[in-house]
Amino acid sequence: MSNLWKSCILFVSLATALMTIVACEAQKYPWGRDTRDSFGDGRFQIGRFWDGEEYVLVLMDQEPLAGRGIVSNVRNWEARGNFVFVVDEAGKCWKLNFRTGELVSYERVRDVSDPEERRLFERLMKKKAPVFLFPHPDYRKRDGRH
Repeated sequence: MSNLWKSCILFVSLATALMTIVACEAQKYPWGRDTRDSFGDGRFQIGRFWDGEEYVLVLMDQEPLAGRGIVSNVRNWEARGNFVFVVDEAGKCWKLNFRTGELVSYERVRDVSDPEERRLFERLMKKKAPVFLFPHPDYRKRDGRH
């Protein structure tokens, strides 16, 4: 193998290792099989839950002392910087700083004072995030469990 190829392979390997170390934040709170997204060290997660009638998305705080749902029936979300912006099915808007745990809520999009954030919430309201059905709700019937 030529020195050029050896140098290229070494460079790509080092660049990949460096990007992995710099870009990946350690996950203190692991993903579960129903986790759709995770923020920061994983403390705040959006997960899929069965509410008795259908699967819904819920923003959860995984801190052992909290261990609670923050926003039920999540319609859509987007992470930007240290924040995750969430809208629920009722039209309420939420802004969570996932580094500090500070949560701000707005009853309606028009209540958001920052114009850029208002545009973001408006865009999030237009599209519903899909709730993936893995396993399929009928899995008990297929494998014989009831």
